[in-house]
Amino acid sequence: MQQAPSVKDRVIFDDHSFENLTEGQKFSISISQDIEVAHFRWLADKSGSLDLGGNTLYIDGDLVVMSDLINLQNGKFNLTGQNEDPIINIESSNFETELVIDVPNDVDIRISRPFEANSINLISGRLHITDISLEVDQFTMSGGELNLTNSTFLLNSRLDIAEEA
Repeated sequence: MQQAPSVKDRVIFDDHSFENLTEGQKFSISISQDIEVAHFRWLADKSGSLDLGGNTLYIDGDLVVMSDLINLQNGKFNLTGQNEDPIINIESSNFETELVIDVPNDVDIRISRPFEANSINLISGRLHITDISLEVDQFTMSGGELNLTNSTFLLNSRLDIAEEA
């Protein structure tokens, strides 16, 4: 049985993580419980899926996904921002999960690459979207601050903004 990472762990997947895969073989990773980690970085250029199984991956720092070959699905990536100024850098158009931003109000979150997501939920913190294209099915803002600068924000379905946001 594999042990789940902890809040102190930096979870990094790179090409060495899948060196036993044969040419054309896909991987599948499933998570069966909520997990909290320091950082999550996906750098592997292998095809496959990360299935959160309806669970939440809490990330205290950076969320970096540098591959369009991975399908992220069935759960939530929740940025808690306990580490200073976390970065969101997602190059996957297969982000079929919810991105929850629930960081301290003085923390800046920067989305630095164009990407598509099923849902973004801004609860607290300052979300900066600059010089990119962002496509999302649903955007919810119950708090925090949204700064759009020279960007395209394409909303496919639903926008919810609370009065106090």
